[in-house]
Amino acid sequence: MVGNKCMFCGGNADLLCDGVICYIGGRNDSGVLSRLSSAYTCDAPMCASCSTFHGNLHWRKGRSGGCESIDYCPICESQEIGFGRHYIFDDIGQVKIYRQAHYAKFNSAKGNHLSVIRGGGQICLDL
Repeated sequence: MVGNKCMFCGGNADLLCDGVICYIGGRNDSGVLSRLSSAYTCDAPMCASCSTFHGNLHWRKGRSGGCESIDYCPICESQEIGFGRHYIFDDIGQVKIYRQAHYAKFNSAKGNHLSVIRGGGQICLDL
């Protein structure tokens, strides 16, 4: 399914994380949130041993249907329930940046290439 390595242990990834991390919302002329589009998920590549199973999603459309598993990565598993509802962005570029920051929450030997710079690089002066 996924040709990547697991982000958490380095094994072969056969799943993507289904944890909802944010939404894209539409705003009206006065800047008030008026609608939400589809949810954006974490999509961290992971193996079955690093994932946490949260159930199955059964779907049917016309004569076709199927079943998909709902799996969370260790990052999303440690978050509070519904944490993605707090983050609503205006465009897909913001979602991509937030997803990288979300991945940087995990610290391991395999995730050392991810880093968070705190404070935005400002210099604090004692005045």
